[in-house]
Amino acid sequence: KEEIERYKKRFTKSAMHWRFSEGGKFQLQPKGALVYPDFCNNHVTDDLTEQYDPLRTVWRSWDMGFVRPACVAFQIDKYGRKNVLFCKMGHNIQLTDFIDEVEAFQNEILPKIVEKMDILPHDANRKYDVSPHSALDIFHNKGIKNVETIYVKKEASYAQVNEELKKFTKGEPMVRFDAKYCTELLQAMAGYTRHEETGQARKDNYYEHLSDAFKLGCFYISKRLHANEKVDPKEPGYYSINLAEEHRTIQ
Repeated sequence: KEEIERYKKRFTKSAMHWRFSEGGKFQLQPKGALVYPDFCNNHVTDDLTEQYDPLRTVWRSWDMGFVRPACVAFQIDKYGRKNVLFCKMGHNIQLTDFIDEVEAFQNEILPKIVEKMDILPHDANRKYDVSPHSALDIFHNKGIKNVETIYVKKEASYAQVNEELKKFTKGEPMVRFDAKYCTELLQAMAGYTRHEETGQARKDNYYEHLSDAFKLGCFYISKRLHANEKVDPKEPGYYSINLAEEHRTIQ
């Protein structure tokens, strides 16, 4: 029973069905192809967040879901591994309040972080009739200035993430997730699927937001972090990043 409950928590209700395995045990299998087929339990690490380095930048990637905004926080360790330290997802909450929630949560579990960088999707620049401010404006009004908005191609970013999930060095994955603070994201990684007919990643208004935040940050960091002669002061001597452009399309 415990095994069944554990598996049930890994999948969305809209993307799973029961079947008997050859071994006679109940298992949950997601309908449609997995968006992240290269994700496995080896990517999950206990107490990863407790190993954070206060001198390394925390990269926070956001999705501006109208009903469920999401944020995923990364840090790059000295071995070049992407450590996903936490995720947060709101529900029927204003973006300004959700930012406060994320800030408070980060200060609680990562109290000594010196620098952070926020990565927003391109639609953060949009202004809607219901508000005179864009999402980017809201970040700036809160005094969060180290922000960049980018556009990434959906399928290219999925492919990039899956390639990274395949990478292991000496038996250790190059992308790791904290077991305690990434619960919802781990559920998305394990059970987020494509529509059986269209082949597109599902619009489920739930895990899609965590998935979008994750792949945005993962893709951005992979394409923009390079060790070169010029070292960004926000990444103290470990990695550098050229932030000269205000908005970008990552190919």
